[in-house]
Amino acid sequence: EEQVDRRCSIFSSLRRDIVQRQSRVFPDLRHNYQDLRWISERAILSPKNEDAWKTNLHILAQLPGEPREYRSVDRTLDPEDAVNFSVEFLNAQEPPNLPPHSL
Repeated sequence: EEQVDRRCSIFSSLRRDIVQRQSRVFPDLRHNYQDLRWISERAILSPKNEDAWKTNLHILAQLPGEPREYRSVDRTLDPEDAVNFSVEFLNAQEPPNLPPHSL
């Protein structure tokens, strides 16, 4: 039970940190999110990709409008080329410097 309490505390602390960073770096985001100059002058750096994704998801949730999902192409022109790896395996990969399968 103590371990569960500690995990909840860590999660709560991480969530609070994300909210604080977002409000410091992107104040009044709902008003300025379409101003490309304003956006390009700001960044939140994270040492781990997982932390960056959590921060991105939080910030995206603050933006107005309906969310959209964009996916990478997961088919080959020649079906014979697709026999080495399953589509699910390839879509689950997150190599450095490349976006994930689903944005």
